[in-house]
Amino acid sequence: NPQSAAANPSSSRASSVMMMPVDPEPHMSSQFYTFNRASHRLMVRCLMAGRHPSPDEIRGVATPPVLASWRGVWKDRHEDTAYLTGWRRIQDKLQAQVDDLGNEVLFFKSNPYQFVPFIEQWGGIVQQFHIRPDLKHLGCKETLERMRDVWTVGAKVYGVPESYVKVCISTCPVCGSSSERSRKRFEYTESFEVVARDVPQRLQHLAAKYKVVLCIRQKYIRYKPFLAEVKDYCCHRGGEPTGRKPGVLKRKRYMSKRCGCSFRIRAIVPITNYDEKEKTFAYQEEGVATFKLYAVHSGHEPGPHEGSARVIHRFVDPNSISEELAAEKEEDEARQVLLRQIQELQMELGSLEQRLGNTSVDVLNSVCQDVSSAVLRLRSI
Repeated sequence: NPQSAAANPSSSRASSVMMMPVDPEPHMSSQFYTFNRASHRLMVRCLMAGRHPSPDEIRGVATPPVLASWRGVWKDRHEDTAYLTGWRRIQDKLQAQVDDLGNEVLFFKSNPYQFVPFIEQWGGIVQQFHIRPDLKHLGCKETLERMRDVWTVGAKVYGVPESYVKVCISTCPVCGSSSERSRKRFEYTESFEVVARDVPQRLQHLAAKYKVVLCIRQKYIRYKPFLAEVKDYCCHRGGEPTGRKPGVLKRKRYMSKRCGCSFRIRAIVPITNYDEKEKTFAYQEEGVATFKLYAVHSGHEPGPHEGSARVIHRFVDPNSISEELAAEKEEDEARQVLLRQIQELQMELGSLEQRLGNTSVDVLNSVCQDVSSAVLRLRSI
């Protein structure tokens, strides 16, 4: 019987895992009515009897803030009339019944499938629908969806406030302990700021300093507190090894080098002129970028063991790594990288010059802007 189950959320066998009690009063609406046990019982009995309560009955079950609110809304009426008017407006929307087990349930005339709870039931309801019968704990969204199958949710329909549900789930001992463990594992240990134009050089320096081959883990645009591109870098041996896929073996199996290394670098670089449709933007070179580091290798000795990930930096000696990286060696490597990039740029410019005759005006205008900004950047060095 869904009605009896809804009226007795504590009957769930998942209730053996108790959530921390949460005070419901801070979540009570000042605009809409909230039923307590006494007012819920009075509403059910009045509906079953087809009558309205007396002003004294209303005073006995309604809280002082509710009475004061009704008195303020209908201040031109007699006090008793104001209380009766406020109550009747709620009662006219509702219907009630008693199920086979004697549980009194209250629901809207327009929706007999969702029951209206009273405040003393809130905690048990969240407990029941947060923890499935197989003892799996659900997130806030899934919990609210399951609750709406039986109960009203939200102050406007006299239901359980969503804010109350979120706080209850945040105090769940099972969910809380697991989230704390995951946060602790990837907690950044260091943070510093650099000028935005120096971000590539600083990444190279960090890769050499910590003997790490950096791969892009994820990247996205952040809007607050300022518009910025966020890039998360990880060690190329981060993540878990991928499982073997069944099928005919056509070549030698690749042995994954991933070992779960938790090394992380997050670069937050301010941007401007962001086009959400085209996903284009320009870096604010004079802005301040933020680096966050979890500069700890785990599960392996730092070194250049290449994986199949998207490697974006290789600043480690493939044969042996000295514990002390000399400044001269770093400068020489940087020069070699820059020389290769200059040669590639010269080749691309030559190729572009040959294709100018077959290029449309729109593409020419776009390329012209890119080349102009590149020339200005090079002149400023």
